[in-house]
Amino acid sequence: DLTGLSATATSTDPVEGLSASSAPDIFNIIVDAVADAPSITATGGTLDEGNPIPVTISGSLGADTDGSETITGYQVSGVPAGFTFNQGTNLGGGVWAFTVAQVAGLTIVSANPAFAGSLNLTATVLTTENPVSDGEFDFTDNNNSASTSFSVTWEDDDEPLVAPPAPLCVDETN
Repeated sequence: DLTGLSATATSTDPVEGLSASSAPDIFNIIVDAVADAPSITATGGTLDEGNPIPVTISGSLGADTDGSETITGYQVSGVPAGFTFNQGTNLGGGVWAFTVAQVAGLTIVSANPAFAGSLNLTATVLTTENPVSDGEFDFTDNNNSASTSFSVTWEDDDEPLVAPPAPLCVDETN
């Protein structure tokens, strides 16, 4: 922000050679803090059914030249019921939220150990411009985000699931 600036207007009549100046006017310039567009990469993997699949998510800040922007968290959307991550918070509606620390060592698993198939998911990085100056007049542009798609796949391991045998009772009294 720039404060205490002064401007004076001067008009000149070139025919008469006369000029007049206004009284100085003091004014301020307030610079609006705007969060720059971040970037994100996300990758899943492919493993046999029943295994947790590692998920790698990494976000980067945009052109933050003054160090005022931070990554505030991540989200993964498109997660069907029955699939969970090893950390983070299930926000419902297929959306999971993660702190910056929680994306390290992240895995996803199906509650059904025989599930074979793919999930197409979307990862989002969330950023904010902070602290904003005392003269901030537009708070709507202090946050930003970027998203990318990725997939995870469980392959059929061709091994049948074997259930333990049910108890058998034999009546030998007859």
